[in-house]
Amino acid sequence: MKNNTHEGDRHIVDDVLSNIANNYLQTKAKSYAIASQEEISDSVNEFWLHLNLGESIIGPTPTALDKTRELSLIDILNYPEEQLDGLKEAISEFYNISKDNIVLGTGSDCLIETIPRVFVNPGEISLATAPEFFRFKDAHQRAGTELLFVDRDEKDNYTFTTKVETRLIDKINKLKPKVTWISTPNNPSGQIASLEFIANVHEHVVKNGGILVVDEAYGEFNDSLNEPYTAIDLVKDKANQLIVLRTFSKGYGMAGLRVGYGVVSDDIKDGGVFKEWALPYDMNNVGAAIAPLALEDQSHMQMVRDQTAVRRKLMEDAIEENPHLNYVRGSVTNILLAKYNDGVGKDLNDTLTSLGVKVSNQNPYEGTKDRGYARITVGNDEQVKDICNILRRCK
Repeated sequence: MKNNTHEGDRHIVDDVLSNIANNYLQTKAKSYAIASQEEISDSVNEFWLHLNLGESIIGPTPTALDKTRELSLIDILNYPEEQLDGLKEAISEFYNISKDNIVLGTGSDCLIETIPRVFVNPGEISLATAPEFFRFKDAHQRAGTELLFVDRDEKDNYTFTTKVETRLIDKINKLKPKVTWISTPNNPSGQIASLEFIANVHEHVVKNGGILVVDEAYGEFNDSLNEPYTAIDLVKDKANQLIVLRTFSKGYGMAGLRVGYGVVSDDIKDGGVFKEWALPYDMNNVGAAIAPLALEDQSHMQMVRDQTAVRRKLMEDAIEENPHLNYVRGSVTNILLAKYNDGVGKDLNDTLTSLGVKVSNQNPYEGTKDRGYARITVGNDEQVKDICNILRRCK
């Protein structure tokens, strides 16, 4: 869309946006008893609104917070042997799957880092669609292996269409990748790849001797109160060559505890490769003790889903009110992917950064490279109000 805004109007808009940021900084300066706006600005490294990491602002279940007060000196002194077994038991009961199929990690990042080292030899290739979580490529690079991409189409709203499925399967049949990655809900778009899409891709991965990794880090945002919507069901149906990753960092609001896990198919479990590569203890006592309480309190998780959906809709409405902005439809999570319309000639990351709003810049990554997309986290009520005011006025 062509930008017909007069230069004088642009200055007025810029002044309004700057005032929002300045007023917030002045408020924080007072609340922290800091002498000047400049000092509070410096103290937060120039950013007053942090919406870049996809964290749940609502936080964990209150029972998890209560549990932290019950932890004893023993939980700090001792290695986390019993607690880790208890966490596996809790995950096992939640999904009705053997605890032998569960591997733990210091966040799912730990498992993402391990997979290329375990399953891919130097010089071999792996595959993913794009846009995709940048950590997949980083992990392959550190392992000395290559990750190639099949683009999802921007003109199709980056959705997991049958065209994408066909192209991905064609690449699998031709290249025979060692690992194929799918994140669903997708990071950075927040969209879902259907279980049918995953099952169809998995069939061809198996035929070609590879492994399918389904990263469901944001999966809790798409579950229901009574049932997870998850590729773990395929593991339960005895599918082979499959790893499903989840974490307590996103929907459950425990990013600081670094608790992640994978559910692996029987053939991978029996091969014992994760045990060979695992560190002596996968995580700490505190995280292992608290995480099971999140699984027990699904009513809290449903509240997180409901509140996130309401706040996400407010942000979507704010973008739709602005003729200069657009966003990727279909997110079911606490992240939105937004940009200026083509023809405006500006980068949304630059605008938001200049106003002290920290977002996740998607310019460096496949699928969104140099297209000006910003991934914006759905924050708390105050944060959503502030970002909506800004998004309505970006020109």
